[in-house]
Amino acid sequence: MNSGAGLLGGRVLIPLLERVCGLTYLRLSAAVKLLTFSAFLLLSGLGVKVALLGLLGLFSAGWYSILQGQLYSEMPGKTGIAMTVSNLFRWVGGLTPLAR
Repeated sequence: MNSGAGLLGGRVLIPLLERVCGLTYLRLSAAVKLLTFSAFLLLSGLGVKVALLGLLGLFSAGWYSILQGQLYSEMPGKTGIAMTVSNLFRWVGGLTPLAR
């Protein structure tokens, strides 16, 4: 359910980002997500919780892509360095569970 909502959110997000700044969308969707998650914790009923989970996926769609695009725009001509550092930390993060 959450993945489907994320895909739908990604489809809706592209035309929206042509009109709205990505960081503005992030701020607003984070506030909406905070309220939605609070409602998820407070309300009962399976149908309500499933609908709220769908909304959580919908509003978090595109967060990673927006932040990655912001990183690349802040480092013109150095996107290779950003990709390398990202991949190194992803590798370290993958090995972290083995450190126990």
